[in-house]
Amino acid sequence: MGCGIVTNRAIEAGITPGVNVLEDVSKNFEGAGVSVKVTPLKAGMEVIQHKHKYPHLSILMSGVVVLKTDNWSRTINAKKEPQEVVIEADTYHAVIALTNAVWLCVHSEGKE
Repeated sequence: MGCGIVTNRAIEAGITPGVNVLEDVSKNFEGAGVSVKVTPLKAGMEVIQHKHKYPHLSILMSGVVVLKTDNWSRTINAKKEPQEVVIEADTYHAVIALTNAVWLCVHSEGKE
């Protein structure tokens, strides 16, 4: 399940763009027909713009991020409780961590 790579903002966190892909900092869980990618983000880290051929659910478990899509950009705050958003099919999206955060992407198994 490819969910983009981490940009050069992550260099200070020890992640080298083009070398360490998102899978190096995330953990995948699979079962019951779904795959969940859990990505801990340090403030300033960014999951670069990417898209999927199908809609998927994303959940911000903690922290504050900016979510940018083809059509809109908004700040999502999960300091009090997790927040959810559905990313529509064929929609470019990127996540930028304003604080340390935990971002989940939920996909149907077998979809890239």
